[in-house]
Amino acid sequence: MDDTWLHDYNVPDRVEGFVQASITQGNQTKGNHIMLTMGSDFQYEAAAEWYTNLDKLINYVNQDGRVNAFYSNPELYMQAKNTEDIDWSVKEDDFFPYSDCEHCYWTGYFTSRPALKRMERVMSGYLLAARQVEALAGVGAAAGVSPQPLFLLEAASAVAQHHDAVSGTSKQHVAFDYAQRLSEGYNQAAPEVFNVGIAKLAGLSSDTTLVNCPDLNISVCDATGGDSFSVVAYNPLAYARSEVLTIPVAADSVVVTDATGEAVAATVVPSNADADDALPYSLMFATGDISPLTAAPFTVAVVSAASEGAAQAPTAQTVSGSGTLEVTNGKVTLTFDKSSGRLSGMSYVDEEQDEDLSIELDQGYYYYTSFNSSVDLAEWDLSDCDPETGSDCPEGYPKATLQHHKATRLMNSVEHHSQVGPLHRDLGSSDDQNSGAYIFRPTTPDQTPISVGVPTLTVSESDLVTEVHQVWSSWVTQTFRLYAGQSYAEVEWTVGPVPIDDNMGKEVISKFSSSIASDGTLYTDSNGREFLERKLDYRPTWDLIQYEEVAGNYYPVNMGLYIKDENAQLSILNDRSQGGASLEEGSLELMLHRRLLHDDSRGVGEPINETSFITSYDNSDCTACREGTPLVVTGKQILQLHAPDKAMKHVRADAQRMFSPIEPVFGGATVAKTAAPVKRSSEALLPHNVKLLTFQAVSTDEVLIRLEHVFAIDEDATLSQPASVNVTALVNEMGFTTLGATELTLTGNQAKKSQHYLPWSTADKKEKATELNEKAAAKVLEENEGVITLDPMEIRTAIVKVARN
Repeated sequence: MDDTWLHDYNVPDRVEGFVQASITQGNQTKGNHIMLTMGSDFQYEAAAEWYTNLDKLINYVNQDGRVNAFYSNPELYMQAKNTEDIDWSVKEDDFFPYSDCEHCYWTGYFTSRPALKRMERVMSGYLLAARQVEALAGVGAAAGVSPQPLFLLEAASAVAQHHDAVSGTSKQHVAFDYAQRLSEGYNQAAPEVFNVGIAKLAGLSSDTTLVNCPDLNISVCDATGGDSFSVVAYNPLAYARSEVLTIPVAADSVVVTDATGEAVAATVVPSNADADDALPYSLMFATGDISPLTAAPFTVAVVSAASEGAAQAPTAQTVSGSGTLEVTNGKVTLTFDKSSGRLSGMSYVDEEQDEDLSIELDQGYYYYTSFNSSVDLAEWDLSDCDPETGSDCPEGYPKATLQHHKATRLMNSVEHHSQVGPLHRDLGSSDDQNSGAYIFRPTTPDQTPISVGVPTLTVSESDLVTEVHQVWSSWVTQTFRLYAGQSYAEVEWTVGPVPIDDNMGKEVISKFSSSIASDGTLYTDSNGREFLERKLDYRPTWDLIQYEEVAGNYYPVNMGLYIKDENAQLSILNDRSQGGASLEEGSLELMLHRRLLHDDSRGVGEPINETSFITSYDNSDCTACREGTPLVVTGKQILQLHAPDKAMKHVRADAQRMFSPIEPVFGGATVAKTAAPVKRSSEALLPHNVKLLTFQAVSTDEVLIRLEHVFAIDEDATLSQPASVNVTALVNEMGFTTLGATELTLTGNQAKKSQHYLPWSTADKKEKATELNEKAAAKVLEENEGVITLDPMEIRTAIVKVARN
């Protein structure tokens, strides 16, 4: 308010506050330039009002003269900092795990809303595959269709990256909205791009109708419930691969044939799904090698069990008694203790790679009891309670806790988000901090075993796959799978509904305990790329005072985690983002599910208690009440055991397979072919240390390509070396004629050769801009006849002008 005639005139106060805030930040910042960012959650709206007041504030602050304020942007700020004569430190670790008070570690959101996290991962992989098919088949954007049919899925996937979306820290109705948008995007992309594109790549007639089955994970698919149907499987990787596909079927005896009419290896097992319209059996069949970026057709038909080529019926037995049970696929061997029903060992043998390893390995399911500061305060009568004296307050209720809850109950969502941290600090205590959407705080470090007695062991064996099914309780089951010839074990888990009849929240983990001498060290990925070393109760760049021995050692795991010693590396790859830790020597744990009864006062305003439905937030009788079936979650992990010098090539390869699975679509009993299916002349379009990150049509005659070197420095003696790719030859192999190519920056909005680096001085290195820019310019695609060389972890981007062959 800058009118001096008005009672609320406040220019001197606002100027003084701004100057003092600037000085405070300046005292914590190298150099004379600081950046004050504008806006925050729940507060940045009414732009005209914002800018009117900012204009006034800048004017009066500059009249004061102690600081100079002006509008800026990140580019100008970086240039200003670059001109200052400063030696900068280099930070090679990250800031995880983050805490805003003693017992307030933000490590719960690593796992919150596990089903939404999985949906986001599935849709992200599907979108990349759909973009490939669109470009390769010449449909959608590649055919000039407008509006582009992938836009809805692209937009939904982008929105799902919001820090309150995939993190699981939104309200329940907002989480439902994220899921709905992803579903709507998928439902448009599938029929308008992916399915028609796959039909063209497979050489099928133009009137062929292919459909998707988004509910395969619960054994629901209308297209596969008849006597015969077709499956067309698309491989989105740039390398040939052989997988085992699992498809729900209605009969226990079928035959699967490939494009040549030859029967392929298959087995049928009973389905464990309990959805109302779930099919009773699961067909598992080997795809054989599917060439890179191609579609392979198969036919499935119900036959008698005695028919030639019929899927093998597995042998099944329930195991009990004493001694051990061993199952193997020739490479991986899992050992189970019959008396305890638990995994007890793992070994791996590969004579060609000179690997022969064996470790002790126990695995089980546990839960942490979530910290609840009290019963729900809605049940307390606080009307006569004096928080200062404690008079007429509930017996035994701490003064600090009472003050905190009385304050937060009166806050709206904006105030919750911005004031709770300072409130904790003002009260001088975080003893009342609940576990919630953001925060993981167990009542004690103790892990409660979930098993009721001895887990039931059932073994199912066929030539294609061996399964060991474990029942841990009425709400936790698990299946180990060994596929023939594969170098890993697959672990499929199902958790839920998590019981809360004891009025306590629970945070469920799967824990592996091994004989590996890990020396308190864990390795977790950073956004699916480099692996960072994590040491128990230690931070590389500051002295840690540990208040939460469990939550304070939890880290985000987006792709995988591992431990190792001189002889062996035990790695687990996951199918969605989760929280993980190594709290004991030789152990690994991943948090799979959370069901909580209290809010953690960080802005969500409700507990993470997911059910099928939630009542309206405007319902005065029952506001935002949970109704219907509580959340049941199913997921998969890949378990690997290798020598440390050979392990990372398996980690990187299988991580690509998990993120970009074979995508099946389904058709009628017979599908007419009018053209030869697309084939590749090579079983690998790229070196095995390079990933095709993006292949996308941006117009009818341009494609965007991103290539990623997937290995970090020193991860593998061979595969961590630089790799070269001839982009022209790559695009030509995909059925185009390359007319020209321009390398772009990572985001694809600027020509690489026009990018200029700023030199930055560190304590041990003085960079020269001329040398940096000359080195970068020499690597640009246009200067190397269409060849790109990628260093470890490097991503390169190009726009390619093409003509379709």
